[in-house]
Amino acid sequence: MLCVSAIVGLWLGPTLPFLLTHRTVAHQYISGLYANDPGAVGWLLLGYALVFAAGLVGWSRVLPKISAHRAMHVALFAMLAVCVGLGLLNYSWGYSSSVRWIIGLCTAALIMVESGFTPAALVWLTGVLGPQAGRGAAMGAYSVLLGIGAVAGSLLAASLAPRFAVDGLIVATLAMALLGLWFLRGLASGSAGFLRDSNAETAV
Repeated sequence: MLCVSAIVGLWLGPTLPFLLTHRTVAHQYISGLYANDPGAVGWLLLGYALVFAAGLVGWSRVLPKISAHRAMHVALFAMLAVCVGLGLLNYSWGYSSSVRWIIGLCTAALIMVESGFTPAALVWLTGVLGPQAGRGAAMGAYSVLLGIGAVAGSLLAASLAPRFAVDGLIVATLAMALLGLWFLRGLASGSAGFLRDSNAETAV
């Protein structure tokens, strides 16, 4: 969860808007993409929020049918694929607009898939803490982890961006997703396998 929270800090902190509006590396397409129109960054973030919300709606239907442990695995693998899509976009100078749109739409679909990590993690936390602790304790624990990870991710982005620009964010995301998968292996899948009705209630 800390790894995923760090990814949130990498991309939703102040570093990405700066990279989008200032051309720091000539050969990277995303870097400086909105240098001539800084206001478009807001529309981009709005589009991301809508895509992420659509993914959450979809996961609200899927999560009750699978274990939270498996859902977290799927979301992390989707993050790896998102890194590939972002890498292709970042070096798409020679691509046509239609090819960029295809890559962008595929990446957006993968972002919908990766959005399932948050509700799955909350389901898992609720199961680990038990019914006595309740949902409030699970949400509180997740909020603390989210805050710590987001700060760490923002600091990591600030250290990588001056030298590597968007490539640094992509590589750091890839590393965090792989690290998250490695840590997830240490969790017994049975600890996240709740009854479907309990899983559905928490997901909603």
